Amino acid sequence: MEGDTLFAHRSWTGICIYRIDFKPDNKHVVTVNRDPEQYKCTSTEEDAQQLNNLLNWWTQDSYDYYHEWLAETVDTLKKTGKIPDKLKVSGQEVDAYFFHRPEEPHGYLSNWYTSPFDLDGMHFSSVEQYIMYRKCVIFGDENSAKAVLATEDTATQQAIGRKAAGYIGSVWAGMRQMVVFRGLMAKFRQNEDLKQKLLDTGDAYLVECAGSDKIWACGIRLNDDKRFDAANWTGDNILGFALMEVREMLREAVE
Repeated sequence: MEGDTLFAHRSWTGICIYRIDFKPDNKHVVTVNRDPEQYKCTSTEEDAQQLNNLLNWWTQDSYDYYHEWLAETVDTLKKTGKIPDKLKVSGQEVDAYFFHRPEEPHGYLSNWYTSPFDLDGMHFSSVEQYIMYRKCVIFGDENSAKAVLATEDTATQQAIGRKAAGYIGSVWAGMRQMVVFRGLMAKFRQNEDLKQKLLDTGDAYLVECAGSDKIWACGIRLNDDKRFDAANWTGDNILGFALMEVREMLREAVE
């Protein structure tokens, strides 16, 4: 095939007309102009008519097409965590990132996310391991503390920590926020890629979604649209707010 042909490409910025010049073993693509009125690639009547036909075809139903395409694109970006969702707080909409499991969008915010760090002269595979270890130590259950350190399985760590001997709810309630804060600071300070991801969330709300967790999470599942209004929350979202505090301190350190 040899010669040249006019083509049209539709994008969110408009219509781009370009000429592909076919030559043996060589193809050149030149973007001419996004404004058809200024198109000056040729002066022949045949090309002018071809251009007119292309424009008429591409502009049919463009309004509906673009709105459908844009809605699908935005939805995909939100699901993959590339742009924030919207959260209603006291009647106002703010940016927000919702998370839960490590393998889901923004899973790096989860305490279960594998993110090795050292703290208090010890090595931990995740914030969850650190929290459960500290919980056992606080209540004097050294055997359980050792068991938490002996496994890197977060579910097992959590199960051990929940059965810590000597546990007193009111005592833990007064200490858990400081424990998770120290663990999160170590996690993000010592993992540069995760720190940058956290800083990239800007001033958005960070919300953990778990229907059964009324303390660390907002009390609503990740697939429940009720999460988009803070008035519907049945949990305290302690983890989310702790992450926001850590983010602010990291930002101040960078500045």
